Amino acid sequence: MVRTRIGLRSSSPGGPGSTGSHVLPGVAGVGEVPPTTAADAAVSPALYRAAAARDSSEVFQRSDSTRASIGVDCARGGEDAGCVYVRWRGCLEQRALVHDRDSGAYLAVVVEELSRLLRGGCREVEVRVDAGGGYGGGLVDALRGARILDLFAAGGRVVECHFWGTSYDSEVGADWASCAYLDVGEDVRELALVGEDPELEEDLCARKVRWVVRSDGDEKRDVRQLERKEEFRRRFGRSPDRGDAAALACARWPQSRERGGVTSAYGRR
Repeated sequence: MVRTRIGLRSSSPGGPGSTGSHVLPGVAGVGEVPPTTAADAAVSPALYRAAAARDSSEVFQRSDSTRASIGVDCARGGEDAGCVYVRWRGCLEQRALVHDRDSGAYLAVVVEELSRLLRGGCREVEVRVDAGGGYGGGLVDALRGARILDLFAAGGRVVECHFWGTSYDSEVGADWASCAYLDVGEDVRELALVGEDPELEEDLCARKVRWVVRSDGDEKRDVRQLERKEEFRRRFGRSPDRGDAAALACARWPQSRERGGVTSAYGRR
């Protein structure tokens, strides 16, 4: 395990979390998620806890190994931590916390994860990076020139995703972020969450959604809209970085071909 400014899991291609542990600064014990009903939660608390209790080793062994997605939410400075989540073989796992705004630190983590996926038989991957604020721009530029993406037989791509960009499913979510968080809510019905992280649970299960009306020409429809990050920060005193990275990893596949909040996609498709 690397114990610098990066908390990184072991790069073993074995089962999820098999030979490493997270470094979670400031997290001690299991926190209580404030009461949220299933109706106004981005992710149902009951479904989240069922996913956390699922046997990740069993899910990992029986799930497809050929496709993976990596979600990267870069730190904005201060107390925020950059997060890297990987969705692969039926599991969603936090692979690193990065307390650094240097794109080189993120590049080292992502390249290590791409290497692990290749060793594990992955043939196609998308690295989804939060495009908001320009914090992930350096990582995107670095990955565009990284030869490792070319090693994925069915394609390796880096995708910039804008959280408050256009919805990629206008029947469901008001914007890109709403769709992505709601996709997590669907994914937890079957996937296994690896590792216990009270802040991820809070980010997903205490972040609210509400019904809003959206117009498409003469047609109006009711869709769900995710609570803005600023509102969450006012309630909890921190940014939902873990939730954002998990949503990037779980957003509908393939994001490189969606026209919603994707600002650019690079690599072989």
